Amino acid sequence: MREGRALKLTGNGEAVQTRRARQYALCTFALAYDKATDGAEGVFDQALTNGLAAIVAHTWPGKEKDRKTGRILQARLLLDVIKENTGGTGRIPHDPDAPIADDAEAGGPFGFLRTYTDVDLVTLHDALTVTQAIRHARDVEGDDAGMPLTEDHLKALTALDWHPALRSINDVHVDRDWERDGHSNDVEIDRARRYHDALDEEEIERRRDLDYEAMVLVTKDDIGTTVDDCPVCGAIAFVAREHDGLRGAVGIGHCWVCSYERTAYVAERELISDLLRRAAE
Repeated sequence: MREGRALKLTGNGEAVQTRRARQYALCTFALAYDKATDGAEGVFDQALTNGLAAIVAHTWPGKEKDRKTGRILQARLLLDVIKENTGGTGRIPHDPDAPIADDAEAGGPFGFLRTYTDVDLVTLHDALTVTQAIRHARDVEGDDAGMPLTEDHLKALTALDWHPALRSINDVHVDRDWERDGHSNDVEIDRARRYHDALDEEEIERRRDLDYEAMVLVTKDDIGTTVDDCPVCGAIAFVAREHDGLRGAVGIGHCWVCSYERTAYVAERELISDLLRRAAE
């Protein structure tokens, strides 16, 4: 590895690359998975500029900047840098000092060990062209007013994540799922509490007094069913016919008093949170 390669960046340089990868991932995820539409043109440009800047800085350190001003190049100019340095192919080696292995050497058709990233120069240039009018508030009409981003544009953008300078979309995916599962569970808890509050005291007592363990007595079809305390109403009425897939410690099911439902995603979330809490203690 030659001295000065971005792979050896430490301190501030490494932090900058991390921020670029994070910005690329956040914006790309918003477009490709959340299907964000309002302001999509600007979000696309932000994702592409950060992604390309990270890749160019990793592969050809210094070429991501304007020589005179020292500022990071615009996305279109970064694409030109890639085109110039790859002979127009857009194929960027992950290790600039090593030859690009063919697909047979790189793990077959799935490319698990692929040593390069293909940047679709034509499609990404086109994406920038169709978003220019609306991003820069140009006074144009008709077909020149700007075309929408297409699935091909988004595919070309997400394909950049194969490069080792990025590989960050999955992290955002995990974070978003974690946040959504938590929010969904908060909504479910609130719904169950309102349902419980709508019951009269007599009905609540009737439900609490039932022997749910006897009602769901284990049969050949119910092996592993448990009855636990409900995390919402506290009744021993949470019937779990399944448990988390990690340790089998957190039940998946419904409370037969307040109707609270815990999903598989929430069960695994609660288990992980508990393990992290214990580790911290």
